[in-house]
Amino acid sequence: MAAQKVTLRKMTPSEYDMATEHREAETARELGTFMPEEPARERARRGTAQFLPDGVDTAGHHLVVAENGSGEAVGNAWIGPDPRQVSGTAGAAWLYDINVLPQAPGIGS
Repeated sequence: MAAQKVTLRKMTPSEYDMATEHREAETARELGTFMPEEPARERARRGTAQFLPDGVDTAGHHLVVAENGSGEAVGNAWIGPDPRQVSGTAGAAWLYDINVLPQAPGIGS
């Protein structure tokens, strides 16, 4: 199988909204295994507000879309500073979220 290359670009506001909705729903689903649904959804929303107060334009965070050679979105990711490090220290990044879109060509083949 030949390796496929992707190009990363900044998310648009509408892509950010869709990615956030997906991430919060997944977080709430996972939290829902040990807490009621509504508190789980609220906790997911609070996490977004805490870590991404300015949405796609939050300083130090990179919210990107991966596109294949045809320019089709095949995934997205949220990369930012390691939350365990003291503010202002460099040298590490944290992969908060990564998704391969289900309609991405070649997935599952």
